[in-house]
Amino acid sequence: MSDDPKPIPRELQAGVELLMARKWAAAVKAFEESASLLSSRGDLAGQALAMDLLGAVMLENGQTSAARQAFEGSVAICEQIGDRDSQLHALLALAMMDFDEGRSSAGHLRLEEALLVCEQGGALREAGMVFGVQARVRLDEGDFPASRSAALKSASAFERHARSADSREERELSLEGQANALLAVAEADRISGKVGDAHPNYQRAMQIYRQIGNQERELVVSLVYEAMEIAAKPPAKDYSGSDTAPISTSL
Repeated sequence: MSDDPKPIPRELQAGVELLMARKWAAAVKAFEESASLLSSRGDLAGQALAMDLLGAVMLENGQTSAARQAFEGSVAICEQIGDRDSQLHALLALAMMDFDEGRSSAGHLRLEEALLVCEQGGALREAGMVFGVQARVRLDEGDFPASRSAALKSASAFERHARSADSREERELSLEGQANALLAVAEADRISGKVGDAHPNYQRAMQIYRQIGNQERELVVSLVYEAMEIAAKPPAKDYSGSDTAPISTSL
């Protein structure tokens, strides 16, 4: 799997322009025509991308069932030709649709399938993203141990990708992903009442944000951390109206 963005085939340009203009119905028609044209030419990779984009537009247009069919069609073609980039995108879209429709088990299976695609393609950054989605979903479900585990795996994947990144930009993007994942670990600990366990990961996340120059995120995390520190301190004793109030020695 490549870090470089996939070039958009010429046949899809009209649909992409309509998509950017948020003209959903016209974009749907354009991508349907493009998918048919590319299929007739035997361009399966182009057809898979067209169906992937078609599913995204249909989803925005409220055509949920048709969007699911488009994404599933894209996955089937990608499996056939080994196009892991489009396959991963379609699997994630299907997983989020499953979660939105209350089909939690199906959604988690889609995420596991997406992780397998990442593993087969050696895609560490993409794996970090999928583990991050897992962490958020598990947190929403109240499964804090599973959320923490997924977030730790996300942080590890991003860290490994950062070490092997070819450019400074790629490295900093992965370090930011690592920091976000460590923040998710800390949040899972904090929400589950394990405040002491949350401290090191809050601190490490702040260090990484500082390292890559993301001052906004560093400030947000530092404020959360300080609020947590204040909440952990025992309340000051109130001696007003108490027989045990200390006696003033001032004149």
